Amino acid sequence: MTLAIGDGANDVNMILQAHVGVGIAGKEGQQAARSADYSIGEFKSLKPLMFIHGREAYRRNAMLIAYAFYKNILYVVPQYYFGFNSAFSGQPLYESFIYQLYNITMTSLPIMYYALFDWEYLKPEFMSKPKLYHIGMNNECWSNTIFVKWLFYALIHGFLLYFICIISVVGERQYESDGKEIGFWIAGHTVYGGAVFVANLVILHQFNNFTGYGEALVALMCLAFFVFLGLESSLGYAIGQGAGWFADVNHIARHMFSMFTIWAAFVLMCGSVSAGELCMRAWKKVIGRLNESDQRGSYAAFVDEDHPKSI
Repeated sequence: MTLAIGDGANDVNMILQAHVGVGIAGKEGQQAARSADYSIGEFKSLKPLMFIHGREAYRRNAMLIAYAFYKNILYVVPQYYFGFNSAFSGQPLYESFIYQLYNITMTSLPIMYYALFDWEYLKPEFMSKPKLYHIGMNNECWSNTIFVKWLFYALIHGFLLYFICIISVVGERQYESDGKEIGFWIAGHTVYGGAVFVANLVILHQFNNFTGYGEALVALMCLAFFVFLGLESSLGYAIGQGAGWFADVNHIARHMFSMFTIWAAFVLMCGSVSAGELCMRAWKKVIGRLNESDQRGSYAAFVDEDHPKSI
């Protein structure tokens, strides 16, 4: 990958041919700046552009892409698992209208906040520790292996959602407080709600800065599930002799949120995912410290070999 830097009209072809072009707007005109991917006012801004903003843009965008695949697979794959119980009849697990709201109203803002405002370290640390820049050269944030890991991550979480909601908690032989059996749509929307909570919980665990804004957005997205399901459920009444707008989910919110088993399912799903996330983060820290110790040991051995102590 090549980086081209120029400040004049004679540098335009070079900037256009490079993978990344940086133009400097100065006394020689604006041609280079207008043709470049990035424009700066002075040469001294190049170092922060590369070692701070470039490094963090790579890390954030890699997470944005991986998470976008993850959260969409997460809420789609339970429907595939459901096919084994429904003889692949094509019966959807979620109501069609709320199904369309998942990406727009329930999982969009936290990842946008992460991709724009998350910083892994304080800005002075990026300039004082060149080794932090190695993540791009070593493909530590994006590779085929990392993409496959996120794919399996979504498949495992999707199975966990389906197992807890359909089979264990709100599956067969489970009843409402009035003795009636739990309906199909209640079970399906419990899975849907679990997907919303888990998707937001996963990105919350990826945050490096806890300022309150990201946490508030996560809470807002989780609250959106209750709001939209409640609105859809309340609009599911019959209009005259008609079938109603959302007749399939007519008043299911009232039954769902009054049942202990539903809340137990949500708590069990979120608790399981949080425990896994915390264990993975702790494991990464242990591996990171071991690698640092090995690097320091290798450096010490190198110094001792070249500069032996006198006897």
